[in-house]
Amino acid sequence: MTDNYIPVSCDLYDKLTEAAVLKNEVLLDYKADAEIKQIKTAVINIVTKDKEEFLITSDEESIRLDKI
Repeated sequence: MTDNYIPVSCDLYDKLTEAAVLKNEVLLDYKADAEIKQIKTAVINIVTKDKEEFLITSDEESIRLDKI
């Protein structure tokens, strides 16, 4: 069972979009399963799939925005 997507704040979305445009490296904390993970990665893109938004990392990992 997947949990319902909760749209992120415009401020967070704007910061992530800027990082994607500039291909900036960022330090992200995000929830994965029952734990919090931290990665340092370049933001490659932000995509929408099935009404959910995802950040694509330089390692081609897909992280749902409301998990960040």
